[in-house]
Amino acid sequence: MIRLYHFIYSLILFFSASFLFSSQLEAQYVCTGAVCSYITSDIQSELDRTANQIEYSYLPEILKNNTEATFMNQIVSNSVGVGNVKRFQIGFGLGIAGVKKDDVVIQTSEVTLPKLPNGGLSINPTVNLDFNVGWLLGMKSNSIFSRFTVYLHGMDINVSEGDAKGLSAAKENLRLQGNMKSMGGMIRYQVLDPVTFGYSLFTWTGLNFGAGYHYSKQNYAIQSQNEKAEEFKLSSFDASWGGDTTFNYSTETKTYNADIRTGINVFWILTLYGGGGYTWNNGISSIRLQRNGPFVIKTGGLQDSNIPREYQQYFNQDGSIQQAGTLSLTSSATGNSKRSISYGIAGLELDFFLLKLTMEAIYGEKEIYGGSLAVKYSF
Repeated sequence: MIRLYHFIYSLILFFSASFLFSSQLEAQYVCTGAVCSYITSDIQSELDRTANQIEYSYLPEILKNNTEATFMNQIVSNSVGVGNVKRFQIGFGLGIAGVKKDDVVIQTSEVTLPKLPNGGLSINPTVNLDFNVGWLLGMKSNSIFSRFTVYLHGMDINVSEGDAKGLSAAKENLRLQGNMKSMGGMIRYQVLDPVTFGYSLFTWTGLNFGAGYHYSKQNYAIQSQNEKAEEFKLSSFDASWGGDTTFNYSTETKTYNADIRTGINVFWILTLYGGGGYTWNNGISSIRLQRNGPFVIKTGGLQDSNIPREYQQYFNQDGSIQQAGTLSLTSSATGNSKRSISYGIAGLELDFFLLKLTMEAIYGEKEIYGGSLAVKYSF
């Protein structure tokens, strides 16, 4: 079975992956306070160059990462498992997918901005409904229709910052809230029947093929918080820039996918499975980056400006520090993407007669990965 899995996945990798991305962008800095007198026309020109890098290099990459994470998440949110249901089951699941990359440094010969977070994230809670077509039609278990299983999923939910505590625990400086809406499904066919061996203690689950369609619309805000103001190199000056970096993200995607799966059942309870597939995706996305906080140039007697986050909103309210003020950055982008991605999938099912637990992981080329957890009640 392992050789068969590698053979299938190797064939999938021969397909070419394509990506098309276009965008409309804007970005600008706004400085207020006495510190702005230190920003000469030459420095302003360098800042404008960093704004161009954010527009044409950084934000398109963030859009691409988040959209691709959504593509992968839609597949695991279906929580298909091995791909075969005897009768009917209903339950709840949560899919999470991400793209992890190193932080980005935006710089010119005179200006180096603080590191900007890079990567992508998609969260998708779902209600799952699965049924065997033959059972629904009242046919015998050996009929051709009993080889078909339909998997449906969907949900429309608002996620508050409190609801995303698990994500915050995984990365303490990250906060998320927003709305996630999704719907879709798969129809699967049992190509080869299961085979029992080892004194009936083990069962090869056969080969199961499926194809599906998934739709997702997400609007959410991710806030990256910093414990203190970050270093900012500005021409001949060293500076610090406080404030949180907030991303307001919106995406609407459609995913078509097909895959084949197989596995081993142990003691009628535990099933380990794996497979591989291919997706055809398209989506439209938009993103808005905002950062606003105290901006301090280290010059003269002012050397230490590592302002703790909790005091930044009160810093220099009387304007007594001439080297301090406020700097804000606003940048936005919209784009369309089309991407074909091959993927490998693996998972574990625990079947306790009426209750089934499915844990699934997906890997889709380079840094794209995701997983889901679903609990279903079987009738």
